[in-house]
Amino acid sequence: MDDICDAARSQHIDVVVPINDFNAAAGTVGLRRRRVVWIGLPLWFALDPQPRVAVLGHEVAHFVNGDIRRGVLVGSSIATLSQCADACELGPSPDRYGGIVTQFVDFVLALVALVLRGVLRVQLRLTLRSHRVAEHAADELGATIASTAAAVEALDTSSLAESWTRARSRSNEVAHHSIRDRVTSWRAELPPRERERLRRLGRQRLACADESHPPTAYRIDALLAHPIDVPNVTLDADRAGLIDAELLGTV
Repeated sequence: MDDICDAARSQHIDVVVPINDFNAAAGTVGLRRRRVVWIGLPLWFALDPQPRVAVLGHEVAHFVNGDIRRGVLVGSSIATLSQCADACELGPSPDRYGGIVTQFVDFVLALVALVLRGVLRVQLRLTLRSHRVAEHAADELGATIASTAAAVEALDTSSLAESWTRARSRSNEVAHHSIRDRVTSWRAELPPRERERLRRLGRQRLACADESHPPTAYRIDALLAHPIDVPNVTLDADRAGLIDAELLGTV
């Protein structure tokens, strides 16, 4: 992470958090604005070492590419609105109120959540264009750090999230199998023909990582238009193995 931050001319990351999503993310938390990168272990173990550098490079790039949604004012506002709306939708504690009081409180909280969601949607809509430009800029910096081939492989693999979710829901493997073993098994069983089918389907549907991201196919095309062959940061097999052991030791 430090090597990647240095290559991106960014401050170093304060905390790395492993999560169980087929994704990765970055942001700032707390009054001290500590920089955090969340690493989705299923995505991490589905990637070869160099595309992992591209994923981390992309996330670090969000701290330096001027994404308005990650600024102190707008970013804090979006996070606060989302968290407050989530809290309102939970409703009151059933042990605290009863009968008509509970119904009234539920109604009021539902109205508050509706207003908060409305304001949040407006903010997201107003910042959508800036955010998508920032995503392309993060892709470009990730490719500069890890190489275009690695960045394209990372994007291509990230589009398999739905396939991984289906495979995990069908899995009958026992709990003591590590996440790395499960992902490795799924990746080995996914035939190239199926991967190509999913790739073509995603391009036809203009699939996105989420509604705030540009279509993955467009992101890949933008990277291939200006290829970068020589990476600034290289992750060899030995260092990758040490990192895997550290991540597995946290879960």
